[in-house]
Amino acid sequence: MSSQPDPSSEFTEFPIWALLPKKETGVVNFLSKYPEYDGRGIVIAIFDSGVDPGAPGMQTTTDGKPKIIGRYDCSGAGDVDTSTVASLVNGTLTGLSGRTLKVPAEWKNPSGNFHLGIKNAYEMYPKQLKDRIEAARKEKKWDPCQKTAAAEANQKLCELIKTQENKKNLSWEEKLAKEELEAQVEMLNQLEKKFVDLGPVYDVVVFHDGSVWRVCLDTSESGDLASCRLLSEYSHAQEFASLVKDDYLNYSINVYNEGNITEIVSQSSYHGTHVASIAAAHFPDEPVRNGVAPGAQIVSLTIGDQRLSTMETGTALVRSMARVMESQKSENPIMVINMSYGESSNWSSSGRITELMHDVVDKYGVTWVCSAANAGPALSTVCTPPDTADDVFIGVGAYVSPEMMVAEYSLRNKLPGLPYTWSSRGPASDGAKGVSICAPGGALTSVPQYLLRYAQLLNGTSMASPHAAGCVAVLLSGLKARNLKHSPYIVKRALMNTAQYLPDGDYFAQGSGLIQVEKAFDYLVTHCPDADSRVRFSITVNGTKDKGIYMRGGRQDKLKDFVIGIEPVFLDSSNIDTQEKLRFQKTFVLTCDKPWVHHPTHLELNNLARTFGVRIDPSGLPTGVHSASLKGFDSKMIDKGPMFNVEVTVVKPTDLPNKPVFKQEGVQIRPGQINRHFLSVPDRVTYATIRLNVHDEDKSGNFVLHCVQMVPKKTFKTHEFHKMALVKPDFDSTHVFKVKGGVVMEFVVAKFWSDQMTSVADYSISFGGCGPEASDVTMHHAQGIASLDIISGPQLEEIAPQVSLKHNVIVLKASEAKISPCGSERDVVPDGRHTYQLALTYNLHLPKSTEITPVSALLSDLLYESEFESQLWMLFDSNKQYLYSGDAYPGKYNMKLEKGDYVIRQQIRHEKKDLLEKLTDLPLLVYQKLSNPLTLDVYASHSLALTQGKKMSSGLVPPDRLRVPIYITALTDFKNMEKQKTALVDALARKGAALCKLLLNSDKLVGDCDVKPTLESIDEIWVNLLKFVEPSDIKAVGHFGLWHAAARSQYGRLLKTAGKMNEEKATKEIEDVISWALQKLGWNHAADHITRSTLVRFPPSYRLF
Repeated sequence: MSSQPDPSSEFTEFPIWALLPKKETGVVNFLSKYPEYDGRGIVIAIFDSGVDPGAPGMQTTTDGKPKIIGRYDCSGAGDVDTSTVASLVNGTLTGLSGRTLKVPAEWKNPSGNFHLGIKNAYEMYPKQLKDRIEAARKEKKWDPCQKTAAAEANQKLCELIKTQENKKNLSWEEKLAKEELEAQVEMLNQLEKKFVDLGPVYDVVVFHDGSVWRVCLDTSESGDLASCRLLSEYSHAQEFASLVKDDYLNYSINVYNEGNITEIVSQSSYHGTHVASIAAAHFPDEPVRNGVAPGAQIVSLTIGDQRLSTMETGTALVRSMARVMESQKSENPIMVINMSYGESSNWSSSGRITELMHDVVDKYGVTWVCSAANAGPALSTVCTPPDTADDVFIGVGAYVSPEMMVAEYSLRNKLPGLPYTWSSRGPASDGAKGVSICAPGGALTSVPQYLLRYAQLLNGTSMASPHAAGCVAVLLSGLKARNLKHSPYIVKRALMNTAQYLPDGDYFAQGSGLIQVEKAFDYLVTHCPDADSRVRFSITVNGTKDKGIYMRGGRQDKLKDFVIGIEPVFLDSSNIDTQEKLRFQKTFVLTCDKPWVHHPTHLELNNLARTFGVRIDPSGLPTGVHSASLKGFDSKMIDKGPMFNVEVTVVKPTDLPNKPVFKQEGVQIRPGQINRHFLSVPDRVTYATIRLNVHDEDKSGNFVLHCVQMVPKKTFKTHEFHKMALVKPDFDSTHVFKVKGGVVMEFVVAKFWSDQMTSVADYSISFGGCGPEASDVTMHHAQGIASLDIISGPQLEEIAPQVSLKHNVIVLKASEAKISPCGSERDVVPDGRHTYQLALTYNLHLPKSTEITPVSALLSDLLYESEFESQLWMLFDSNKQYLYSGDAYPGKYNMKLEKGDYVIRQQIRHEKKDLLEKLTDLPLLVYQKLSNPLTLDVYASHSLALTQGKKMSSGLVPPDRLRVPIYITALTDFKNMEKQKTALVDALARKGAALCKLLLNSDKLVGDCDVKPTLESIDEIWVNLLKFVEPSDIKAVGHFGLWHAAARSQYGRLLKTAGKMNEEKATKEIEDVISWALQKLGWNHAADHITRSTLVRFPPSYRLF
């Protein structure tokens, strides 16, 4: 008999409220006290992957207003070139696809001008949707006919083979018949193997009806525009539609440049909708599922570029910020930004993008909330933003509460609340706090309709950030209702000074603690009227842009002095009343609760930068990490809390013995616990080995191993090892990875937060290896022999040196460089700052198929810290078909290309034209992976290398910094031989092709003809040609092969030849021939597929940047 839950039990009622948690931060209590302060009157900009207006909770606000009031794809991925203008002819237009488009009579177009464009649907599809639609289309439109055709062709071939199996000598006709059927079977197999659905292509029709721009996508694919949705720009009437019935991908449109550019706005992933739902979803019939600020409105600004797997770009960020800035002139300005995006930067002290980000906050007064990232648990893993030159952003870490564990994650045991293991930690690389506050980092809420699901559980700081942004929206809603002015500075100060510090939580993960909305609101009501509410305090350290004291390298056993600079920064400084600056005067009390931080006790500050000295005495500190915060309080209002903080972080590493091994035995590690160790890595080591095992007899453990070495001006990912490890009883979990000698390492062993049991573990890390004295080795081809010294490490090492070349680097020079203003109003940053683009064109020839990686070396691995706004490259084939894109991070983009000619177009943007002019000769490197790496010979002595004696397979390198030389010989010379066609072969092929044309068109010949082509005479030429070349030699046989197969009505042979010709160089003419031959064979499904693909493979122009 099955057991049933007790109806009186507390567990029978599902805690729906914990699926999108709001109690933890006090939102529920706050809104019960002030129900109209639910975000009404506040607009939140969602910098993300796009928000679905059809998703549950995304329709209206609590006061009946439209929820999403603006949708923009700032990445450019949805752009369509609609600069072609046409007029009606007999009520129709000829679309760029070649289709005849019937225009409904009720369409109102006073000018009579229609702008035409073309768009591949798959360019608008997120990956998950594309995969689903591709599979469905193949199953419905391709598989049934393809399987039938394959079965019939194989049956015919089997029957023919059976009739010919007893014949010793086959006639010419019989051989050709067999060859034809074999070709048919082979082609059907090839069609199946190489099947790629390039997606439907829609004509785009744009016109102005006298009031607004209107756009229609011919989703009928037949020109029946009356059956398609006609949309106006989203900002006018919030109109949107699904592309087709089955995809549920909701899109809207915007029009720029007098109709010449049309922006189709969809979603590049589900992420943005989920984020927006946390911040502001409204469910009228089920308010327990509401987002944090259900009364707020949303502007969706897509920064995740569909072409780059939703990676953000500088272009998208700048356009989004320009929208926010421009909105400040409206009656309903954007007041809050949520950005659950970011990248690890090499430095935070400068960068074109971050300068504009600071303007959004400092000049326009917008509160910017952002995720800290999911790169923990090691320290200094916060990304940009919030890690930028000025500490103006609210960086949010991710917290999981006991109630979330039960409702969202269905854990057996309810554990104490804590930061998620993976939540990024401070301090930032420049010493700043990095994480400002924390918020619930998981939610089960709405996702886009194309996923065909109502809601989904996602977790990350991406989810914590919109929770915090929603909190800011309800706070500002209350202030607006009370006519209280605010600034982003006082909002951040209120959140941090009233947050609930979690004593058992990681200091570096939670910032000031968990948001408490009620206390923050009381703080704002009390202090918004204060004169200093519009002032923040910029911190510098030792005259640099460092925002905190971070002592990480070396032993840290001596006193160290620092000069702290502090300067008031006024909101919209250039436009405020001068008297406000003249009257500014503050006296501060400086406090710090750590005795090893020595500082003055008082500071008087006017509208001028001041400095004071701080001395850090780490000599008495034990090994490990130590943190402190030097706080500045307003001496006249101490209860206001700190007006500024100078974070102090000191890392004292453990010195390793002569044998560099660090061990911990019998350590109890509970779920969510993080054990940090800081180690002085020996100078001459190259690798580390971690070993981890658990004592428990019947319990495995989920652990996180994380090692980070920080070096100046490099992201933490440069020297990082991160591994999730399931460790089983009586089993050593071993991991080997590269390290950098002489740099302090943080070694983290953590139990994953959701693991239910405490483990007893042993773990160790050891260091070893040796390496070449020089980090780079340069050899000339004719050099002969090069020597290289291997410097020993701390212990005896066995080496097996190998030298191989894996890539050939092609340096491309731009064939064209053109600087021009970007072509629409969205590329103008207020007020009147026009953006220019440098468009560079590179031509690439690949003699054979290979894997390549384009690299713009000058700009690589720079985004937020780059002095240029953006870089984006797109790769096209010789027919202008778009293939791939890449951006600032070349390591993400490796692509397999067939032999042929390609075009790479690169765009670099900046508002200063003179800076772009300096890059007109910028080379592009193309790393071409060698199919077989070239190996250089290595010898143990110069004499063996000189005489090419015994090669070095292995050797021993003793410890104590000894030098062991090895000798490398250069490559031998290789020459490529290329076959040349003879004049005879060329003449035969030309003659045969001409005769075939005459034979096939004999009914169209007019008058007498000296040449009377016959099939026999053509066959004779074919046989003679095959005496000199193989039929597979496309360069020799080529068009004659096509015409000979056509003359004999052997369309399988024709397809085989045409397919090979298309591989050599794809042309629309060859694809038309292939489609014609497929129809002749009755394979209409394949012919239709080729015809549809032709619209994608041979576009009229290059895709827009």
